[in-house]
Amino acid sequence: MKLIRCALFGLPDDPRLQAIHQAIEQGELAAEVVFERADLIGITPELIRQNGVDQIVLVSPDSTLTAFFKAHFARQTVCVHPSLLPAFPEEQAVEHALRYGVKVSGCTVYRLNGDILAQAVVPVYESDTVSKLEQRILEQECRILPEVLQFLVSCTTNEES
Repeated sequence: MKLIRCALFGLPDDPRLQAIHQAIEQGELAAEVVFERADLIGITPELIRQNGVDQIVLVSPDSTLTAFFKAHFARQTVCVHPSLLPAFPEEQAVEHALRYGVKVSGCTVYRLNGDILAQAVVPVYESDTVSKLEQRILEQECRILPEVLQFLVSCTTNEES
């Protein structure tokens, strides 16, 4: 099976990055990490192309990273957001969802070009605090992000067959 070449962007101790590494180590994700960074220092479109990066993963996108990758690699860039997009697209999505009184929340894995690739629903309980709900959403982000990447591997493999 072909390996997809990934560039990962996020803090080194981010559980979502750890979930990707764990999926690779356990053979659940046919991927190779080309590089892993927390910022854009030294990153250029040419560097990404020269390294044959198939997928870029932003686990904690900030405006600088998002703008750079949206301008150059919107279709290749996969992001995760702690809401069921299009609801609560802003930064404090979990806090806003609780304030709004939703009964379910969740997470979305999407491409920067707007394509939603997967979502996971998380129930909201009356006793929830922002941190409790964020933790349950994070667990689902860690589950579906590697699954989506593996799905993209299978799509790539099928296109080449």
